[in-house]
Amino acid sequence: MVVVGIQFYNYRYKNVRNPHFFITAISHTFQVSIEQPIFRDQFRHSFMINPKRIIKNSIFISSGLLIDGLILFLIFVLIARYLDVGLFGRFVFLVSLANIFQLFANGGIVNITVREIARKRENLQHIISASLTLSWIFLGFIYLLLYLALDFVLPEAELKTTVCLLAGAALIMVHAAIHAAVLRAHENMGRVALTALIHKSTLLAGVSTAIYLDSSMIGIALAYLFAAFINWCILYIWVRTCYVRTQWCFDLGYWLFLIKQAIPLGLGLMLRRMTTHADTLLLTLLATAIAVGLFNSAYRVTQMLEVAFLALSGVLFPVFSRLAKQSMLKFNQLYKHSLRFFIIFCTPLAIWLMLLSKEIILIAYGEAFQGSAHVLMVLSASLFFIMPGSLFFSVFSALNKQHLFLILTAFSLSINVGLDFWLIPLFSNLGAAFATLIAELLFFITGAILLYKRGVSAVYHVIYTRCLVACILPGILLHWSTKSGDYWIMGLASVLYISIYFLFVYLFKLIPKDEWHFFCQLVKNQKESRPCSS
Repeated sequence: MVVVGIQFYNYRYKNVRNPHFFITAISHTFQVSIEQPIFRDQFRHSFMINPKRIIKNSIFISSGLLIDGLILFLIFVLIARYLDVGLFGRFVFLVSLANIFQLFANGGIVNITVREIARKRENLQHIISASLTLSWIFLGFIYLLLYLALDFVLPEAELKTTVCLLAGAALIMVHAAIHAAVLRAHENMGRVALTALIHKSTLLAGVSTAIYLDSSMIGIALAYLFAAFINWCILYIWVRTCYVRTQWCFDLGYWLFLIKQAIPLGLGLMLRRMTTHADTLLLTLLATAIAVGLFNSAYRVTQMLEVAFLALSGVLFPVFSRLAKQSMLKFNQLYKHSLRFFIIFCTPLAIWLMLLSKEIILIAYGEAFQGSAHVLMVLSASLFFIMPGSLFFSVFSALNKQHLFLILTAFSLSINVGLDFWLIPLFSNLGAAFATLIAELLFFITGAILLYKRGVSAVYHVIYTRCLVACILPGILLHWSTKSGDYWIMGLASVLYISIYFLFVYLFKLIPKDEWHFFCQLVKNQKESRPCSS
């Protein structure tokens, strides 16, 4: 969970001459603190950070994404077991085409809309209406081009129909995301998490029905389309009821501004997400459909965590956007705290997946997918850099440095593709996994350097070292449990693994005692929000 370690004190007493707040910062000893004198009211109104809201939003997103990720993983397990390895590889290829369409159609419009609403809430109706109007025109044009191009790419009728349905679902999801931008900009993450849960549950029910009726890939694609439509309807009703009524708005000036801001960010996001899709496409070209199926069966396991941390980064995006205009000192402190929590939580998860990769694949997919166990092990190692690196999107966007994010992602993708052409012919799906690992490592290092040159930095090596040391003893215990072959023993060892790790986190003071107490008090004393609170 991403939280900001901010503790207010001495503000209750009127006679205190210097009321201030305490921000615990990352340091080489994990105990150096920074005290910044500032009045509470001035802080609230000028910097607009509500620590209770950040905690609440993080809880909503964390719990929601945990459930969503498990449901999505279950969906892909059902599809993989319904289709054989080869057909599953072809289906994943079609999903990749639809996802590429969604990334291109998004064009960064959604995230720029979030940023603009967060900064100019008084112009909410104009911003959201103009964005929706532009999206209808742009998405319709892109969908028409895709439909015409499919005749040359996919001559088979079944595959073409499947892609059209999946692309239609992607189109609706982009439009729904623009409505969700209103909720995100107002930091109402509870509704966002609930809507996502309803969407995944509807998708699970639809896919299960399609499998029961034996309707092949077309039936599964119809389930995606139906779930996307339900998701859009819910978000539309909530935005219309609680915030604003949208209308057609043809504002060429704002459209040009939106496109100018969105293009580098949209291309950056597209290239960032294209990394995995590029692996899938190149495996299809250079290897076999079975290799594609094995690679993606492993990737779907790590994707749950990757998407979860990216969404948690989105929780902080509105706050980053405001602080970038108001105080770079607070911006840097927020980045340090967020990065620290990302690394603290991603390290044990990555090691846990690496140690139990074989057992996870067998339980989830069965013996037919045993070949993906080593792929999962390598992809799990890449999570050390993917999860903290997910902050770069919010940080660069808030700093209006979308072009740097674009350059960074283009560099990472080019490295990945180049390594794919070299390693896939030699090692098949395992080569694609190593290409991803190396590309993500370079992405994280390069991004950290770019931020350092702009005054945004953290003590990366110290945090990583302490977290890895904290994993040694519980990791040995977990590795020993895998030799028993008993899933109950491995489950018990997993619980002990997490418990011992966080005990060491506490002993190493990675999260100082004052912050633990503060966060617990925030959760305990949190008041319920109003139904349509903005």
